Amino acid sequence: MPLDQGAHDPTQPRYSNWYKVFAWKPRKLTNGKTVWFKFIYKRTIIIDWMPPTFPAKQYFNTQYTDINGVIKDKLIQKNR
Repeated sequence: MPLDQGAHDPTQPRYSNWYKVFAWKPRKLTNGKTVWFKFIYKRTIIIDWMPPTFPAKQYFNTQYTDINGVIKDKLIQKNR
């Protein structure tokens, strides 16, 4: 999965691209809705360095959204 290579600072999040998946189980979207049995979009967020914890680990999160969320995210990134 290709991640954003622009994030060189290990404290900054790296986002994968959105890709289409089918929600067989209920999934909560970024806008708060819960959906299942339909196509949605998925991406992962990784932060390589976290404040010291026990055990030491990476922050790894998965986000789900619909097509409207993908379009909104692309427009926000374009305006930066």
